[in-house]
Amino acid sequence: NYDGLLDHVQVITDENTGIVDSETGEFKDKWVADLSKRIAQETDEEDKKKFGRLSMSNRLCHVLALSGMPAREELFSAQVCPSFGPNKRGDHPSLKLQAAAPLAVELMDGDSDGGSDVVVALNSGVVSRYQVSTGRRQWQLHNSDDLPTWGSDSSSSPLVGRIDFTKATYAPWIRPILVTGEDGMAILTTGKGGLMASASFPQTAIGKPVLADLSGDGTTDVVITSADAIWGYQVVVRTGGSIMLRIMVGLLMAFIGLAILRNRFGQRKGVDKRSTDS
Repeated sequence: NYDGLLDHVQVITDENTGIVDSETGEFKDKWVADLSKRIAQETDEEDKKKFGRLSMSNRLCHVLALSGMPAREELFSAQVCPSFGPNKRGDHPSLKLQAAAPLAVELMDGDSDGGSDVVVALNSGVVSRYQVSTGRRQWQLHNSDDLPTWGSDSSSSPLVGRIDFTKATYAPWIRPILVTGEDGMAILTTGKGGLMASASFPQTAIGKPVLADLSGDGTTDVVITSADAIWGYQVVVRTGGSIMLRIMVGLLMAFIGLAILRNRFGQRKGVDKRSTDS
């Protein structure tokens, strides 16, 4: 169904496990194989000699958007990593690049023809927005301590989502973008990727964040779980008009030591278990 609508989007890096067949050395997915061939053609002869026949995999750091169920056509592909390198700083010296699940967002002009843009976040602290119809990068943020990261072996589940606020007048396509990692979260404007608010987590996050209106003010709040605590962050929206927004993030609640209390009081002392007890 060559309708030009976005049906699949993935981020491919040279460190994705499972994209290359261990026996044949070929890419398993034909769309990834086609992408790698194009990249290889853009590589000069010196690099080809240096890296060998799989040199293209060393250069894969791309978002790939496809249309069709199953995929029938490529809509666009674009490089995600900044030209100077994928890592913004040395927080994770042995970092293997990973991406959160990409987010499809409405077009910035509010066009309702079914088109969309794509927002991509890497664990190295890079966030980008791409236009699906042209593959053009709308904006990219990197090299900022306010952008969340996560390790390649992290137990956290990064998230790229949206902040809703029902008690303010706004156009749906300007809903801010939320990016979370293992060390913090950031809220960005959709149009230019401007940083609206950020927060560092007191402890490393594990699992996937929960988005819910905890305070009852009509705005999405964020709940983060760590090894021994639950942290709730209230997102407060201040409006200066139908489009002007200012967002603040504050700690709403913290349930600390749940694991410790459970271990301490979860079983009564001095009570013998019978052999038939499970």
